[in-house]
Amino acid sequence: MQQALIAMIIAGVFEFFPKLRVGFLEAQNSWVPGILTRIEWVSPQYRDSHAPYLSLTPKEYFRRNCWAAVEGSEPEIEATASLIGADRMCISTDYPHFDSNFPNVAINLLANVKRDTAARILSGGGELYGFTDLDFAKAAGARAAKSSPNRN
Repeated sequence: MQQALIAMIIAGVFEFFPKLRVGFLEAQNSWVPGILTRIEWVSPQYRDSHAPYLSLTPKEYFRRNCWAAVEGSEPEIEATASLIGADRMCISTDYPHFDSNFPNVAINLLANVKRDTAARILSGGGELYGFTDLDFAKAAGARAAKSSPNRN
């Protein structure tokens, strides 16, 4: 995952495809702040000779184009969210693997982070997949219609 992120940033993938969305899934996400800091720290050494086409910093590319998945019970969620942005995180169920928290992923997330952070993580995942407020309104309407006692 780390090598993929480094390669995509330095090769200019996000520069040349600014609307591309990339999710780094099933690898937790506490590695992201460190690798972004490292890429930025060495960027003066490679930028002019190897990547003069980059117009943003590595952190800016990540903030615009990337998300990293988190499972609800990871201990460093809140710290990572403060460094990369909770809206750049999405939730992972890891289902059907043996270490999955499914179906308690949201419950575990709420037990480990502030409610606002959990909400931003959950909506961040929606943004990764391109869901809009209209999509969520349709889903809420369908759920209400399905649970309505007056259904025919």
